Amino acid sequence: MPFGDGAVVIDDYLIKFSLTLEKTMLLGKIVGTVWATRKDEKLNGLKLMVVRHVEPDYSLKKSYVVAADTVGAGVGEIVMLTTGSSARQSKFTEGKPVDAVISGIIDKIDLPE
Repeated sequence: MPFGDGAVVIDDYLIKFSLTLEKTMLLGKIVGTVWATRKDEKLNGLKLMVVRHVEPDYSLKKSYVVAADTVGAGVGEIVMLTTGSSARQSKFTEGKPVDAVISGIIDKIDLPE
């Protein structure tokens, strides 16, 4: 639900913004792995995955996110993503610079028809 969009000029730079409520739990499909030899030292030991957002009916969206994997998920699996400050609440991500975490592997989704 958008609250509004706008733009502001600061030191001759046009900065566009959109104020929206962000969902903190999403569904996604793991489509790849991120290899980063140079990164913040707090990210050492975390497996980073490229996740494409999906609808509850498993149809693919056009958006992607890089997420820290805390559950041992693999490419091709449908996963539950936790985003925002909630992503830093797990045992593995507390105090680390992550904004998305794979917090579950989805076995099945039941939706009313």
